[in-house]
Amino acid sequence: MSFWLDTRGKGGKGHLWQIDTDPFAVIGALAFAAVVVGMGLIVHPVLTGWLSVVLLLSGLACLTAAKISLYRQGTWLSFGPALMSRGCASLYKVAYVLMGMGVLLALLLLSALQCLA
Repeated sequence: MSFWLDTRGKGGKGHLWQIDTDPFAVIGALAFAAVVVGMGLIVHPVLTGWLSVVLLLSGLACLTAAKISLYRQGTWLSFGPALMSRGCASLYKVAYVLMGMGVLLALLLLSALQCLA
C-alpha cells in the first residue's frame, strides 16, 4: 500500500512521490485513534451530543459544496455523484459518511439516555 503525492517544483516541473506504508500499521493506528476517541466519548457523554451535531453540520456543508457545481450547470434535481466532477464526487461521498456517523452517534446517545432514565 502506498500514498501518491503529485507536486510541482519552483520551475513548474511535476514530481510524483510514492510513500510506502504498511497496511496493518495504518489500520492499527486508525483503530487506536478510534478506541481513544470512543473511550473519551464514554467518559464525557455530553461531548457525544456535540460531536454528532458537528458531524451532521460538516456533512451538510460538504454536501452543499458538492451540489453547488450541479446547480451552476442548471441541474436542480439529481441523485448520486454521476454528473459531478471527480473532486465534487469525493466530497459528496465524504458528506454522506460524515452525516451517517453523526446520525449513528445521535442514535447511540439517545439509546444511552433512555437506558439511564
